[in-house]
Amino acid sequence: MRRPISLAAALLLWAASIPPASAEGIRLEAEEILISGSYGDIPDGMPIVAVRCLSSSGGYSLDGLDIEGEWIAWYVGFNDAVCFTDSLRSARTTGVVLDLEFIIGTSPYDIIEIDTLRTVPGTGVYCREASYDWVSSSRVWCLDPGVYAIVLRMPTTIYPGARTRLDCLDLRFVPTAVERITWGRIRALYR
Repeated sequence: MRRPISLAAALLLWAASIPPASAEGIRLEAEEILISGSYGDIPDGMPIVAVRCLSSSGGYSLDGLDIEGEWIAWYVGFNDAVCFTDSLRSARTTGVVLDLEFIIGTSPYDIIEIDTLRTVPGTGVYCREASYDWVSSSRVWCLDPGVYAIVLRMPTTIYPGARTRLDCLDLRFVPTAVERITWGRIRALYR
């Protein structure tokens, strides 16, 4: 069983590793996870490791997130309220459909929101462009300013011997309309 690192160590690592945000969003490279672990006791499986893969966005992918309860996490910080959508690029064993839980929390153990990312059947776990595909949840996530853990968790073991390779997770900012409040609008609320 993997042991999670202490909160103090995680915060120290976090301060040095928050990915920069652009006007479009944030790309979280799978190989740049801050921490990984498991919920409860799980049998020892393949370790979660970065592997060199030239067809992946950052030159590396992450292997080993294959057993129920395993998770990986990044920390992201927002100075302003933000809304975004999520997209995951991954490859799976041929024919395997993957459900990953997309979790937002104040830590990997303190869940605020949760959704499921369901992939299409895999075409093989290879380091070639055709093996990877994108999947998105149908949800728009809106968060207040603050620091959040973005977690991908394997809710169930896929198939014995099946593998998953994760490339990156994109958080694309969604513009939000903000209307000026007027007394006329306030009065209309109470009619």
